[in-house]
Amino acid sequence: MLVSMIWYYPASLPASMAYVSKSVQPLQPRTCGSVLVIEYAGSGERLEWMSSRDCGPKGTKCYENGFPGYDFELTPQQSAVINGRRVFFSIGNHGSNAWACIPTSTHGHLDMLVVGIWESNFLTPREAMNLVAHATLKQGAIR
Repeated sequence: MLVSMIWYYPASLPASMAYVSKSVQPLQPRTCGSVLVIEYAGSGERLEWMSSRDCGPKGTKCYENGFPGYDFELTPQQSAVINGRRVFFSIGNHGSNAWACIPTSTHGHLDMLVVGIWESNFLTPREAMNLVAHATLKQGAIR
């Protein structure tokens, strides 16, 4: 099955970050397509970027309890609308998470895309939320 994927990339990164790796992994449920994962590192800090559709058991919508790649188990401590996108932030034991919901249309139907990051506690909540809120569009198709 061919699923058209729209992936978002960071518009900018902290100066210390350098590209490490990129992969495309299956997203559950599989009908939602795949998730793009990019890893960055620098100065002892790490950042993992993810981009996919926001699809869960009740369909495609903005899920406030996490990015799909995190299994929807995050409780946001902060949320805001930045750059016209709903953005969330969650503090974790080994790093923080931020994710943004991006409404769009796929083949004429309402769809929800999402970008998320895990970062090793070097960004402030506002910096992390701004990073995902200003993601830029790239399009492609995957099998």
